[in-house]
Amino acid sequence: MKYFYALLSAFFFSISVPFGKLLLNQTSPLQLSALMYLGGGIGLFLYLFISNFSGKNKKSKEAPIEKKDIPFIIGFIVSGGIIAPVLLFKGLTFAPASMAAIALNFELVFTALIAYLFFKEHGSIKLLLSVIFVILGACALLFDFEKFIFSFNWGIVLVIGASFMWALDNNFTAKISIKNPVIIAAIKGIAGGLVNLIFAMYIMGFSLNFKLILMGLSLGFISYGISIVLLIHSMRYLGAARAGIFFGANPFMAAFLSIIILKEALTYQFVFSAGIMAIGILFILSEKHKHKHYHEYLEHSHGHDHDGHHKHEHDMEGDSSDIHSHKHVHNQREHFHEHLPDAHHKHKH
Repeated sequence: MKYFYALLSAFFFSISVPFGKLLLNQTSPLQLSALMYLGGGIGLFLYLFISNFSGKNKKSKEAPIEKKDIPFIIGFIVSGGIIAPVLLFKGLTFAPASMAAIALNFELVFTALIAYLFFKEHGSIKLLLSVIFVILGACALLFDFEKFIFSFNWGIVLVIGASFMWALDNNFTAKISIKNPVIIAAIKGIAGGLVNLIFAMYIMGFSLNFKLILMGLSLGFISYGISIVLLIHSMRYLGAARAGIFFGANPFMAAFLSIIILKEALTYQFVFSAGIMAIGILFILSEKHKHKHYHEYLEHSHGHDHDGHHKHEHDMEGDSSDIHSHKHVHNQREHFHEHLPDAHHKHKH
């Protein structure tokens, strides 16, 4: 399921590229960004309200947000909730949606590099090769096969900038991914949406018809709201870098949808670039990581069942084998098994 969460998240996000391109014929990048993030945030808050009201969520399986999480929340709101979507939709006004979608693969490169350099996630040879091939594939997008020269496209540059912002967002979000993903995504959506809405109203006013507003909010709920929740679920099991690489399937999905829905041309640039990037993603899919490792003492709170890393005793109602949330302790231990850099495997190599 941990891989499925990332891939399904990628699919829902990919829908935003071709349909966002269509909506840009009737609105500005800033207004569309505001609508989509608000759609994600409002939809998720409504889900939380209905769940609590119906009594289905009386005993939450997820850990609540804490004061120490606030710096990371501010970080992902600014980078991923405000700056990134504006850069993406502005880039879509200059570049074909299919090519812009492939350029979004830079997000997984930046995510992996930031996770390795600043958040100390383990980096392997296959991870490095994956990054190299994605960079080569992205460079191919700027190569004109007819004139046999590199061409400059502001749209692609802006999309690469959006990718960097979302990579920062991914790493900030991964730091609190063990907390309630619905609340995290709802906060990101409402905060990012409101800020972009204020900017849009200040710069150009905000006069959209009801149908356009409804389409923007609906697209945002699916592509940003649900997608972000699923991505956070995958981050807690895979770590930011690897979840980002599986999520990196979204550019190929978006490009395919753009060709089908928008009738965009299937160019040599697209085919060559997609092929090189696909090789890069195959490297990380084949990665295996198993060794004897040491767990330091750790106390935290998150949703868990009593798997191999949560063999503790406590008093609680119901079956403790079900997923539940409370503050618990991990004592020092050393053992051997295959693992990924999730919340319980941030050790040195």
